[in-house]
This record gives sequence, structure tokens and C-alpha cells, in this order.
Amino acid sequence: MQTSSTSIVQAASRLGSAQLAFLVLATLGLASCAADDRPRLPELNASDQLANARQCQYQGRTAAAHGLFVEILRSQPDVLGAWEGAVETAPDDDAGRAELDRALEARIASVGTSTPAAMPLLTLRLELTTDLAAREKALYDLVNAHPSHNAWPRTALGTVVASRGNHRAALRFFAEAADDAPGLARAWSGLATTQMALGNELDAVPAYERYLRERPRDPQALYNLALILVQRRQRPRDALPYLERANQVLPDDVDILTNLGSVLLLQNDPDIKHAERCFVRARDLSPQDPDVHYNLGVIYADHLDQDAKAISSFERYLELGGSGQERVRAWIAELKKGS
Repeated sequence: MQTSSTSIVQAASRLGSAQLAFLVLATLGLASCAADDRPRLPELNASDQLANARQCQYQGRTAAAHGLFVEILRSQPDVLGAWEGAVETAPDDDAGRAELDRALEARIASVGTSTPAAMPLLTLRLELTTDLAAREKALYDLVNAHPSHNAWPRTALGTVVASRGNHRAALRFFAEAADDAPGLARAWSGLATTQMALGNELDAVPAYERYLRERPRDPQALYNLALILVQRRQRPRDALPYLERANQVLPDDVDILTNLGSVLLLQNDPDIKHAERCFVRARDLSPQDPDVHYNLGVIYADHLDQDAKAISSFERYLELGGSGQERVRAWIAELKKGS
């Protein structure tokens, strides 16, 4: 068996403007969330209904997710998570957004405009506003008018100022909201991604962990947390369950497959065959990506003692213009010499 002096190439972090130091650009693969596969909502409790809708949202099936959130609200208008999801997946057309705005207005009137229960709904309604300046002013007004229960508008303010590049101000808004409302998932998500944007990856870890207590199947958070644990804390054993969960949600995502395979090889007892399956699947999904062929070459050469397959994978890597041409050519020559 030939042993390399290089490692598996891992994929990049996908959240926060300050990315971790990984080499492959993100390529989002979407799993299926077809209407025929969806459980009928009346057969599910509210928690399961939300989980089903969020599954579609995580998979990029925005229209399907929006339909599920709206369907929940028709029979259970008190489910706040469904209102949140409906706004997050709101259609781009003015008519669709106007309809959702009217529904929020009616719900706010039913709970009482000045009550704590109205605060999330008022915030979500403002998030439908495309004019950021107008939204920001209205959110500040909400925060100032309701000092005892303003975690929702403070979180929304964090999102607005972060979109303008003012991450330190955003960090303050998210941290205050998370402190006041520890169960508010969006505050923890904002805190984690803002720490990433500021280059504070280790400080993002507790925020991701807390967020995932509220949203345990969010593949983006699972993915980023796993990579921080591997790259910055050298804890591949702790990272593995997060990548496995992300893979369950997005089984055909190339980045997740690539990193799952990499982390499987870093375990004290490496699952080499599972790692190979991950890399083969990544190659089948993204055959023009040179790095997926490189990863297969490494596992065949270093772990499976299959020199012919390693050579074939490395040669394909060269054909596709992989960046490490000189190193890989030398490795191919070494493999051929030892065959």
C-alpha cells in the first residue's frame, strides 16, 4: 500500500461570510420532497407537521414548504413556527406576499396588538417589507415600545444590520435576544452565523449547539458545526453524528458526502467502506469535480490497497484540471512503480 503525504480534500463552510479554510466550493444537492411523498397533515401532530414542512424547506423545495406551512395555519393558527416558516418561504410575487400580510394582520388583531403574543407576528409582518430602511425603523420602534418582550424584533434587527455588513452590531442584537429568549432558534442561528462572519469559529460552536436543540435537523448548521469541530477543535468523533444527521436530511449533497467520508476516515476505528461509498456517491453526483476523484484516489491508494483504481481516479483528476498536478503525477508514477 502506498501512503500519501496529503489528506482528503474537504468541502467549504456554507454559512457566514468568513469561511473556514476548506478547499472545495459548495455545491448544494437537493433531496426529494415530492408532494406524493408527504404525509397527510391531519395524521400528524403539530410538531410533526412543522418538522415535515421544515424538511421541505431544508431541501430547497420552497414552494412545497410554504404550502405545508400555510396548510398548518388553516387549522392551527396558533402555531408560531408555521407563521415563521410561511414568511421564510414567502413567494416572491406581490400578490402572494400581500395575502400573507393580510393573514398576519388578522392574526395580530385576534391576539391583541399590544400583547406579548403579537410581538413575533408583528416582527414577521415587517420581514415581508422589502424596503430595508423602512423595516429597520419599524423594528427599532417595536424594540423601544416593548422593552420587556422584544427578542423577536431585536433578532430581526440583527439580520438587517448583518446584511449591511455591520456584524458587530448584529452580534449584540442576537446575543441580547438569545439571553432574553433562550428558546428563540433564530437568535441562536443569527449568533452562530455572525460569529462565523467575524472569524470567531470557536465562539460559534455553543451557539450552533444551542440552535440545534431547537432545530435538530437543519443541515446547514449540522454541516458547519461538524467542520468547526474537525478543523478547529480536532474532534472528528464529535463531528461525525452531526454529519450523519445532515446526510439523512440531504443524502445527495456533495459537500456533506465529501466531509462525511473524510470524517469517517479520521475515526479511531475508520469505517473505510462507508467512506468509499460516500466518495463514490459524490463522484457520481458531481463527475466533473476533480476533487471527488482525488478523494477516491487517496482512499484507494492509502486505505484499500487498490492501486489500479487509485491511478484511474488520479488520472481523471488530472484530466479535469485539478490544482495539484505535479504532486499527483509523481504519486501516479510511484503507484505504477509499485504495482
